[in-house]
Amino acid sequence: WAAPPTPGDERLAEAVRVGLAGDTLRLGRLLGSFGIRYVVVVERSGPSYTDGWDRPVSPAVAEALASQIDLRPLAADPSVQVFRNEAWWSSRSQFSRPIPAGFATDPVDLVVSDLTDGIGVLTDYRSATSQFGPVGAGTVLVAESYDPRWRLQVGDAGNAAVEPAPALGWAMRFDPPQSGQAELSFERSAAVTNGIAAQVLIWLALLWVAIGQPTPFADRLSALARRAAKRPQRRGVSGGTAVDR
Repeated sequence: WAAPPTPGDERLAEAVRVGLAGDTLRLGRLLGSFGIRYVVVVERSGPSYTDGWDRPVSPAVAEALASQIDLRPLAADPSVQVFRNEAWWSSRSQFSRPIPAGFATDPVDLVVSDLTDGIGVLTDYRSATSQFGPVGAGTVLVAESYDPRWRLQVGDAGNAAVEPAPALGWAMRFDPPQSGQAELSFERSAAVTNGIAAQVLIWLALLWVAIGQPTPFADRLSALARRAAKRPQRRGVSGGTAVDR
């Protein structure tokens, strides 16, 4: 089932709406804050050399995309349009210059700001909730919906972990007090962990009952199968009669 939309989902949908409506020429800067590097517009159900259904975008949308000064079109199959975002920056970026605490609460700040000088950090991606890598001094912007359970641990485990602060109106920022090897991790609550473990045990128990234990319905199916196997087979002979074999 679909999870409820997050503030980041809503902000991304609004950015796309504004760009496709032709209300900005800097859609790439809006998408860059989400770590989006490529935009792909599919206009056919298959490659151009195969049979398929054509679903071209409207002339207004095509014109809006072509007018973006920070989306560069790339060569591709005629069935799709591919654009590279020239205003892209990594979803985990560190900036040597100060980033104001309330920056980009209004998306207009992104339209008029160039953030491509951000340096990608925490590039050792272990999982969706655990990334490692060196960080320096300066603000780290993380393109994940703000959640106070995220932590940035810099240096030894004995150092105090850095807690997140809201950023960009939906994301997070960390301001490490020192440089060093760092880990960005998500601390799942004990209640959630225990709930997941309980669900796994319940499903395993149900599976064991369904497969490993006899039931009246399973016994009946087995009896019918044995009866059918013992029933004499008959074959036809000339003259329209049948004999047992």
